[in-house]
Amino acid sequence: MAKYQPGQSGNPRGRPTPEKKSAAIRKLILNSAPEFVGMMIASAKAGDVNAGRALLVCACPALKPVELPVTLPMDADAGIADQGRSVINALAQGLIAPGQAAVILQALAGIAKLIELEEFERRLRSLEAKP
Repeated sequence: MAKYQPGQSGNPRGRPTPEKKSAAIRKLILNSAPEFVGMMIASAKAGDVNAGRALLVCACPALKPVELPVTLPMDADAGIADQGRSVINALAQGLIAPGQAAVILQALAGIAKLIELEEFERRLRSLEAKP
C-alpha cells in the first residue's frame, strides 16, 4: 500500500524558502550581536590584532575620495580635440583630479562618436537622394 495518495504532497507546508532560513539566521545573529561585539572588544583589548581590525573595519569604513565640481575655461566653439587638450592641460596644472579628467575625456569621446554618426547619416542621406 502506498504511503501517500497520488496527487497529494507528503509535505503539505512545502519546502521552507531560503528567505525564511536567512531571516532565522539573521535573527539569531542579532540576538547574539551584543555578546559577540563584547567578546570582540575584549579580544582586541587583550591584543588580538585581527579582532581589532575587524572592529575598525565595521565601525570606521574606508573613506572614499570626493571630487568637487569644477569649472574649466573651455571654448564651446573649439573642436573636440582642442577641448580634450584643455582638459589635459587642466590636469597637468593640478586644476582637476585624474578621475575628473577621465570622466570629461570619456564624455568628449562620446560626443565625438555622436558627431561622427551624424556626419555618416548626413552623407548617407545625400547619397540616397541622388538619382
